[in-house]
Amino acid sequence: MRFQGKIVILSKPEYKEKIKGLQLGAKDLADMDAELIKSYTKLTVYAVGEDVNFCKAGDNVLITPRQLSFSDVVEIDGGAKFVTQESHIIAIYPTISNIIL
Repeated sequence: MRFQGKIVILSKPEYKEKIKGLQLGAKDLADMDAELIKSYTKLTVYAVGEDVNFCKAGDNVLITPRQLSFSDVVEIDGGAKFVTQESHIIAIYPTISNIIL
């Protein structure tokens, strides 16, 4: 699949629908999802659009919870992903491969 423009696809962290043997209802899952959005601080870039220059697939990035709450959630390759704009990414976390020695 090829993405266009300045679109960034972020992997959405998942949690189990069952917690200690309890099956959660749709409202409870939605409430948990809203709380989870507030705590996202490090998300992995799944894919980028052809015009994205700031980050690449595999990077761990920082995006504000406010911007993340405006992002669409889509299913790609059997998993939930956030769709956001390149301009919403604040920073790329350093990794061994992008540290200059």
